Amino acid sequence: MEDQLWNQGATWQPFPIHADSPEEKDPLLKPTSFDCPIYDKLFTNDTESYVNKLKQTYAMLFKFLGNVTGYGSSITFDNLLTLSSINREIAQNMTQPAWVSKVWPEYDFKTTLQLINEISNENRVREFNLRKLYYLRGGYILGDWLKRAKDVVSGNQKEPSKMVLYSAHEGTLLSLMYALQINDNQPIPYAATIVMEIWKNDDGEYEIELFYIRNQNLISVSIPGCEKICPFQKLYNLRKKDAIFDEHVLYRECGLTYCDLGLPINKPSSACINEINIFVLIFSSLENTPQNPEGKFGWECLVGQQQLYNPSTLEQVPWFNVSLDEDPTTRWNHVVTQYVNEMNATINTFKSTLFGYISVFKIDPAPIWAVLMSIMKEGYQKLQEPYKSELGGMAKIAGFPIEEVFILNLFYEISAACTSIVAQDPNGHVYHGRNLDFGMYFMWNAADHQWLLTDNLRTLNINVNFIKDGKILFKGVTFAGHSGILTGVKPGGFSVSIDERDNGGSFKPLIDFFINGPKGRDQVLYALRDVMSNANTFDEAIEYFSTVPLYVGGYFIVGGPSPNQGAIVTRSFNETLMVQAINNITATENWYVLQTNYDWNQIDDYMDQRTIPGRTCMNKLGQKNVGFPGLFQVLSSKSTLNKATVHSSIMDIQNGILETYIQRCQDCWIN
Repeated sequence: MEDQLWNQGATWQPFPIHADSPEEKDPLLKPTSFDCPIYDKLFTNDTESYVNKLKQTYAMLFKFLGNVTGYGSSITFDNLLTLSSINREIAQNMTQPAWVSKVWPEYDFKTTLQLINEISNENRVREFNLRKLYYLRGGYILGDWLKRAKDVVSGNQKEPSKMVLYSAHEGTLLSLMYALQINDNQPIPYAATIVMEIWKNDDGEYEIELFYIRNQNLISVSIPGCEKICPFQKLYNLRKKDAIFDEHVLYRECGLTYCDLGLPINKPSSACINEINIFVLIFSSLENTPQNPEGKFGWECLVGQQQLYNPSTLEQVPWFNVSLDEDPTTRWNHVVTQYVNEMNATINTFKSTLFGYISVFKIDPAPIWAVLMSIMKEGYQKLQEPYKSELGGMAKIAGFPIEEVFILNLFYEISAACTSIVAQDPNGHVYHGRNLDFGMYFMWNAADHQWLLTDNLRTLNINVNFIKDGKILFKGVTFAGHSGILTGVKPGGFSVSIDERDNGGSFKPLIDFFINGPKGRDQVLYALRDVMSNANTFDEAIEYFSTVPLYVGGYFIVGGPSPNQGAIVTRSFNETLMVQAINNITATENWYVLQTNYDWNQIDDYMDQRTIPGRTCMNKLGQKNVGFPGLFQVLSSKSTLNKATVHSSIMDIQNGILETYIQRCQDCWIN
């Protein structure tokens, strides 16, 4: 071993604990080298304008450097950035040419090297200075830090028991500092270190203290909103929104596909879809007994158990105001700019799923996708106003092709599953609840047992106050990137939700739309928004949904502010098949209506039992317990709650209250 000693006079020997090969792009320890298409797209969006502006500001410097370096007039911004390596030569006492120390009166008497360093540092900081950028660069290592700290606090940290060391690069420290919001917009010097210490105080509570070691100086730093010695839970709550706790999530957020078959991939593959083909067989063998033949995936009504409705602890969906008086091409800008990453990830999941299904048949999916996008582009041109202008504005501000935004708005016309309930208490006060189930069969994440598209949509969920003449006209629930709504309430007027109808009739009207345009028909998501804009009462809403021409059928579930105002309108694309109202349901159920995705005279599919479990749970709840807590308890009961459930919404029509909460279920069936 003596011949391997790095220093014959030293009594200690360094050794690697974790080391990657140069080809391995470690998202944890070297996030700046990890391929993340969404990050690259965001970062390069304004790069051209940024570089052009910089070249104008420093025109004399660029011309000078072109002459003295040999790059000539073709010197590029990247050429200039490489010159920052001069600092390394200086650190090794290498002699530099005179032009390096030339002073520029035109630029505040700075030297050439100072200007190069200033530009290089500004560009480096630009890699992290937006929330979406530092989230994708630093979110994963932040998630690892927070997860390890949480394990220490909960007593689950076993190995190592005392200390975790990360050996990384300056880009890793920058990523983490921006994700922690302790950045100082300065370059990272050699041997810089971030230290997190976890203490247990005299009261048995855990606290966090952060230090930044810079140029051998120990600096105590604090996270915005937290004191220097910060309670762990407070720090965790402040920063978890920018953390990525799972590598699968990182891949999804970056617009990549992660197959749980060993290796991540960055292109659609039939390997991912194969997981969907086998998971049913795996599920069917789990924990079933004669007393509970469906095992832990069976029905479970939570009425009578611990109350789940607690807005302070539930995951609330954010609110936005959208003014209908504003130009339709810009009225959604403030929403879309916050959800560009999430929209892109959703489009990629849809694309990857389609590619996977097609690849099973040994067919190249790329030409099929190209044809589909061409059809979407043509279809968009036929869209009615104001939705055409709104989608065009969304695509422009997001930097997406319009055909990709348009296909996001067609999802609900084709595939979804939901449960909607309108119920009245003994005093005739009407409430409306719904679970939105969406995303089944769009790629299965075997790591966390969730549908990937369902996960995507959870990140896109928004509540919207639609403003007209300075006042709230109505409230709705939708996804960022959609211009229609899925659920809505007009305060004091009526409420509505839409459930997809499996027997909605022919798709010919939808196909006809792409050939001949709308011809007076409405998409179901836009039908909800149209009725909210134009109708004022429960009866007007029922009349509208009973007569409006549609592309596909559906169930429109409507509530009103007065006793017995609750109904289900069952529609095909061209006619009303049934209207069921609270006061014409069976004697035992004359205080509520409940709709899933099956007609009044149909039995649920064996793999999709939600109608009977929902009614059984409502009957167990009883009319005296109708209200937000009671309805939320029913909506949180299996199989009304299932793997595809994105959120639960609850509405009080009379008071115009709408609340929406993200839902997840670990021990649920697939749909």
